[in-house]
Amino acid sequence: MKTKITLLFISSLLCFIGCKNESSTKSTTDSDGNKAIEGLIKTNSNAANNIKQGLSKGNDGETIANWFPEKLLDYRLDRSKNDIGQDEESRARVVYVHPNDPSKNITITVWDGNGPLALFVNNMIAVGLDETKEEDNPELHQKVYVRKGRKSAERILHQYDQVDIKFEVEGRFFATARSNKNTIETVWEALDLLDFDALK
Repeated sequence: MKTKITLLFISSLLCFIGCKNESSTKSTTDSDGNKAIEGLIKTNSNAANNIKQGLSKGNDGETIANWFPEKLLDYRLDRSKNDIGQDEESRARVVYVHPNDPSKNITITVWDGNGPLALFVNNMIAVGLDETKEEDNPELHQKVYVRKGRKSAERILHQYDQVDIKFEVEGRFFATARSNKNTIETVWEALDLLDFDALK
C-alpha cells in the first residue's frame, strides 16, 4: 500500500513540475488568482523538499487528535466531536467547547505535512499563506502576514460574526481554526497554547 501511495505522490509531483514549465511563461502577478498559481508553482518546483517530506514519517490522525490538550483557556475539548483522517490522511479536527456559550466554540484542524500528504499540505500553505496582504471593508477584514515566525492568515466575516485563522508551523504542519461570536485575539491566545514540538 505504501509503495502505491509513494508512486502516486511522485507521479503527482512530476505532473506539477511539468505544468510549471508551461505556466511559468503565462504567469503574472496582476491578480490574486495568478499570485496563488505562482505560489503553487514555487512550492511544487521544490521537488527535493517535497519528496523528502513525502517519504518522512508523519503522525496519523489518531496521534494528532490525542495530542490536543484537554483544555485551552476556559475551553474544554469535546472528544465526541473529533473528526479523524482515515488511512494515510494525517489530520484531525477537534472542537473546544466554551463553558457558557456554545456559539463561541473553537474548531481546530491540524494536518501533518510529513508523509503522503506532503504535497497537499505544501499546496495549502502556498495558496493560503504565500503573500502578505491586508483587506478591510464592511463585509470582512482579512490579513496575511508573518506572526511569531509563522506564515498566518486571519479573517473576520462581519456579517456572520465569524473568525477564521490559518497558519503553518515550520513548513510541516498546517492548522485552521474557526469560531463564531469571538475575538481574533481570544482564538489566537488559545492557538498559542498548542505545543507543536510535541508532535514532531
